[in-house]
Amino acid sequence: MKRPKNFELSSFSELDELVTRVFCDTAPKTPADVAYLFGETADNESSVLVAASLMWKLGRTKLIALCGHSGGRGYPGFDNWKEKLVGLGVPAKKIIGVSLSRDFPPSTHAESFGLVRYAKDNDWKIIYVVAPPIHQLRAFVTAVTAVLREKSPLLIYNFVGIPQRWEEHIIHSQGVQEGTRSELLVGEMKKIEKYYKKGDLVSGEEALKYLDKRDK
Repeated sequence: MKRPKNFELSSFSELDELVTRVFCDTAPKTPADVAYLFGETADNESSVLVAASLMWKLGRTKLIALCGHSGGRGYPGFDNWKEKLVGLGVPAKKIIGVSLSRDFPPSTHAESFGLVRYAKDNDWKIIYVVAPPIHQLRAFVTAVTAVLREKSPLLIYNFVGIPQRWEEHIIHSQGVQEGTRSELLVGEMKKIEKYYKKGDLVSGEEALKYLDKRDK
């Protein structure tokens, strides 16, 4: 993926609009039913854990939800994260686990579809999705895909994790990718393109229409 070399309006794309709106999302008028933290590697976890503690202290959410998986494939696990969140000031009774969808291997898709189905069972209406900046766009588009394909009325908002150094060398994406965050960001964009072409993700246009409808 080539980076734009100028600021001409003609180079502004649908993707640019979506990225801007995801990273500068508005907040719901009332606290969300839950803030869901996508599972991340140990190198990226502080981004979402600190963000979650901040959301809790600001009263932005009623619950903090985590991937209920016990760990592996790069994710330290529910119990590990719950203990760290309690250390950051989130009450233990306000932290819950959400099961992965069995329709997919452990992945952002499995988390998103599991989350949307869990939300239906618990009558949740408003959810924040929380991921590190490197993962936030894909997490949101995948969550929107799950909402639309499950025909859910769920309103999803973005709360981007705390930024981390872009030139830090890390382990990412289920512990199978390695490089600096700036290098891995390109890979994230390629994943979005790949999954969209496979039919696994909605289009950028559909994601923008979801945001428009949500905010009306």
